[in-house]
Amino acid sequence: MKVVKGNKIEEFTVEQSLTYIEGFSRVHLDIGAGDGRYVYKEAMLSVAEEKKSNTLFIALEPVSKQLEEYSKKSKKAKLSNCLFVVGSLDNIPVELEHRINSISILFPWGSLLQNVVFPEELLIPVISNVARNGRLFLTIVFGYAPEAEPSEMRRLGLEDISLNSLYEKIIPRYIKNGFKVECVRQNSREDLKKYESTWSKRLAFGQSRPVFTLDLLLQLP
Repeated sequence: MKVVKGNKIEEFTVEQSLTYIEGFSRVHLDIGAGDGRYVYKEAMLSVAEEKKSNTLFIALEPVSKQLEEYSKKSKKAKLSNCLFVVGSLDNIPVELEHRINSISILFPWGSLLQNVVFPEELLIPVISNVARNGRLFLTIVFGYAPEAEPSEMRRLGLEDISLNSLYEKIIPRYIKNGFKVECVRQNSREDLKKYESTWSKRLAFGQSRPVFTLDLLLQLP
């Protein structure tokens, strides 16, 4: 497993990775983590709240350079409950299989967004494979607008998005694969400001577009 530490990449052996992961009672994975700000902030908060201090937060991002800033900040803050890992939805480290309690996918774009909207081929099999004991909590925050990115919507084959289309087209794809819907909501600009994500801050002040949150629970037989 490739772990970003500042401006360096350290190669963890499988044994090192598993030893580190198994030192925590819970593991949260942020897929498509970008710069890793969300994981860094959650790890900081977790340390402050003693009852959550035994959760490991993992930022998974294919571009290692992206993770350097918040990796450095976590090192400076002496955080041991977060890892910044090089990887992606189609390249999940084998050490994470059957060890993840919860996943977040925040403001995905490109192929990751496409896999959120059409999850059957890749997203759902990957999540099922990493879920600890067949149970996993998934939070997805996503949105797009035809007037803002028409060419990207066509390229990815995305449908217009609204609360109705979520319930009629997207959510059923998850339900038929073992997910239970916990919550569905549309975010206001004020809601976006609350997410400790660099992209959420940009969207909160940028061009208006619908952004939705899906909270889903996977329970495999």
